[in-house]
Amino acid sequence: REAFVAAELYIAPDPDKVNMKQVAPMLDVLHNEYVHNLFVAICRVVEFFTVMASKDSTCDVVNTHLNQAGREQELLKLLVVPSDDVKFAVMQTISAVQLDQLDAEELEFLIKILADTRNIAAGRTEEILAKIIQLLQKVCEATEGEGAETGKTFRAKHASLSTAQVFEILVRNSQRDTYGNEDEENEKMTLSQACLAFLMAVSSFHELRDCMRDQEKARSCATVLKCEEMLHRPTVQDVTIEQTWTGRSW
Repeated sequence: REAFVAAELYIAPDPDKVNMKQVAPMLDVLHNEYVHNLFVAICRVVEFFTVMASKDSTCDVVNTHLNQAGREQELLKLLVVPSDDVKFAVMQTISAVQLDQLDAEELEFLIKILADTRNIAAGRTEEILAKIIQLLQKVCEATEGEGAETGKTFRAKHASLSTAQVFEILVRNSQRDTYGNEDEENEKMTLSQACLAFLMAVSSFHELRDCMRDQEKARSCATVLKCEEMLHRPTVQDVTIEQTWTGRSW
């Protein structure tokens, strides 16, 4: 609340008319850009201590306290803020967290974001979705070390739903006509390649191949390949969906 009131004072034409006792809005309707910038800065500080924990003893102590204080849960709350910069900073920070510090509820929340996203092309949505999918891929591939148990749980409980959501996003992204707009095409390709890398990771586990083998996903492969032929410039990187288990079985 204090940060919101301070930001309101800063931008107000007449600070004397600012209600010092006003209640800050809920995060999902918080449109004050100065508070957004504050959230981004906080994410950057948290990311620093998270990344440096393995290299500096002081940072390790701070990182431990952040983890005990529920760092991931608090960061994930910020994903409802109507700011792409805040959402991207949140995912950048969470991506630096050790995998064993992510619990099932947090993974489910990230998967739900994939399911709930309607407009892939809006703002930095492609980058944000790519970050989420890259993190899920990292969890899926974890078979050794501190993240092994998190990876095992993900593959047992969340891989099937995640695969379905990633396939859906890949198809929807492939259907976007960005031909001739280089920036849009690059953003589209960033997301498509993140989807492809996740599906390749799932394909590498024998126990997960059943969730890659059904008629709907086979049709998705055909759609992606057709869209690539019709909507991509010849010089754009291929989306080699045929190399996934679904593509090989199609």
